[in-house]
Amino acid sequence: MQVPRLEFIGAPKQRVVRKDGQALRRRVAATAVAWMAFMGIADAEAPVTTVKPIAQDAAGCEAAAKTQPKPSAACLAIAEQLVEEAHGYYAAGDDGAAQPFLDHASRFAPRDLRLSFEQALVDDASGRYLEARKRFDLLRGTAMWRAAAVPSAVNLALLGRFEDARAAFAALSGSADTAEAGYAQLWQLWLDARTWQGDAAALREKLARNTVGLRADDAPQQALLNLFAGQGSVEAVFAAIEASTPENSLRRRDARTEAAFFAGGYVQYALRDTAAAQRLYLRELPQSAASVERPMIQQSLRSP
Repeated sequence: MQVPRLEFIGAPKQRVVRKDGQALRRRVAATAVAWMAFMGIADAEAPVTTVKPIAQDAAGCEAAAKTQPKPSAACLAIAEQLVEEAHGYYAAGDDGAAQPFLDHASRFAPRDLRLSFEQALVDDASGRYLEARKRFDLLRGTAMWRAAAVPSAVNLALLGRFEDARAAFAALSGSADTAEAGYAQLWQLWLDARTWQGDAAALREKLARNTVGLRADDAPQQALLNLFAGQGSVEAVFAAIEASTPENSLRRRDARTEAAFFAGGYVQYALRDTAAAQRLYLRELPQSAASVERPMIQQSLRSP
């Protein structure tokens, strides 16, 4: 699943951005100022439109932070631009290049929720799972939690806290967003497979039972459910993606990453064919940069 861009404050998590980017940026600015005013961190009346170019004003905001306990709305907008720059590098798979932008923003807007969210994503992508966990826990109950809920649940799996991850995805499986609900149900199947201690044949029977009554949001999800039910194939999953997503699109790349993770998990744990699973992971990993499954695939490659 694609990590939502930071415009999705308070909005349902979606795999692909479908809304107008400029409208969403206006919404973010308004949300940020309103939230900071509510928290007493910034002046809600300060006009965001007066912000000067980021390269010129970021240093000024950092200097002001040494004497002013609360960043201005203009500096919060500068922090937002820095976080957007970081997200662009993160989405391209360059976590190292993303970090300096987050470091800079944190020097004058350390309490910014969007900054904390992006830092958690970069921490996970960089293998700093415990640091990411601390940030996700701090985001719980805030305006950013709706966007953070899925990456937070994935982080629990990265930490090997499988029962906590199961509980988190069980809650998400009841989401009104059918894509998110279907995604969470696939995670529950993956967790069933990953934590199984017995015979592989018994696991396949259990997975088939657990798919009964599950409803997919789209054809690729249905193909994955069929696979876990023992009635499909890895090839059918990728064929469904090819038939339902635009060629060379972010949506297709993200769907292929999801498929590699879930289908690879079935092959690895239910079929006990680790070599085939690893080939699938390696094939799809190069185009997985913008997907939350990327760290999971990397971890699976390191610890088969």
